[in-house]
Amino acid sequence: MRLQSNLRLTATWVTLAAVAILFLRRPDAFLFPQFWAEDFIFLLQAQLHGWGALRAEYSGYLHAIPRLIAMIAAPLDPVVQPGVFVGGSLLVTLGVMWSALSPRLDLPNKPLIALVVVLVPHSGEVFLNPTNAQWIAALGLLLMLLKRDPVTRGDWCLDVGTIVLSGLSGPFLILLIPFMSIRAWARRTRVSFILLGISLGVAGIQAMVLSRSSYQPGPAGVFSLQMLLANLSLRFEHVFLGNLVKTFSQFTAISIGAIGVICLGMAVTFAKPIRTHLFMLLAFAFALLAVSALRVRFDLLMFGDLHNGDRYFVIPKIVVLWTLVSLLPLPINRWIRGAAMVGLMMAVVLNASLFKFVPYDRTNWYEQADNIRAGREVKVVINPGMEFDYQRPMK
Repeated sequence: MRLQSNLRLTATWVTLAAVAILFLRRPDAFLFPQFWAEDFIFLLQAQLHGWGALRAEYSGYLHAIPRLIAMIAAPLDPVVQPGVFVGGSLLVTLGVMWSALSPRLDLPNKPLIALVVVLVPHSGEVFLNPTNAQWIAALGLLLMLLKRDPVTRGDWCLDVGTIVLSGLSGPFLILLIPFMSIRAWARRTRVSFILLGISLGVAGIQAMVLSRSSYQPGPAGVFSLQMLLANLSLRFEHVFLGNLVKTFSQFTAISIGAIGVICLGMAVTFAKPIRTHLFMLLAFAFALLAVSALRVRFDLLMFGDLHNGDRYFVIPKIVVLWTLVSLLPLPINRWIRGAAMVGLMMAVVLNASLFKFVPYDRTNWYEQADNIRAGREVKVVINPGMEFDYQRPMK
């Protein structure tokens, strides 16, 4: 009983802290909520096709979470709809953070692990919009992977719900299947094999959609290993060094990145109580980066570009920060704990000027609300600068 009371208290203050942090980072999303990019496409398809829109692929795969949010918002007044989109994505973020507090998760510093989700140095494109909520939801899959087997009905609902909603909102579950298989083999419990079976079914649906999709891959060009390593290294060095990385050459970035990877790997080997957990997190982050590099071609990005495609780095960034946070209280070498603490402090101090996200431009959605409500055709502008000729379907 006391454990449940403490958990509720912790969840309450973590929730309040998370909302406060997100408000400070992007106050415009709370004070003047707006659609972002494909948010509007999901809304339009929900209005045109109803529940049938859930079966539609976009960018090659299914997007269950943003489409469910769009289904809720579709029949509502236009003035309310952007707020529902922001609120829905906020609930996804809070849900992942609450999952990090679970007694079944055997990682230390769980409140801080939860808060890392909203504190991570980032461009901000994954926060407070359903279009990119899949990147946050995928963290729920990672946490589910590390948790002890579900026991209560609530545990089962949480794990299965995470697998279904997150698994049908991006390709992440497909990448997680090898890790789920290792987990089931290591535990050899009936429950772990059941969850693996459910995961295989959901991942199979997403894989089938991907295989049938006509989505074209990203830009093509001559592959450059040096540019790939330089760009990857710079993104992670930016987490701890902020804008100092803008002075780095490619050689400097790659050298510091290599040293960082070696040091992080060595530190994790000493974290015996949770070593397997941390290595699985890092291995998934590496696999995600490898697949993303094939799709997006980071080697073709201009060196020093720290903004373009930052959503592909949010999960690996959070995983690295989770690793450092988890090392702090362990009974390991004090130099390792000290280095982890210094790294986290640098991430906070050197990124302080980048804490607040760039606000969205104010578009004309609210100005057109009366015309939209009346079913008139209007031209609406959706961030980031997308224009649509829109006429709300009238029932």
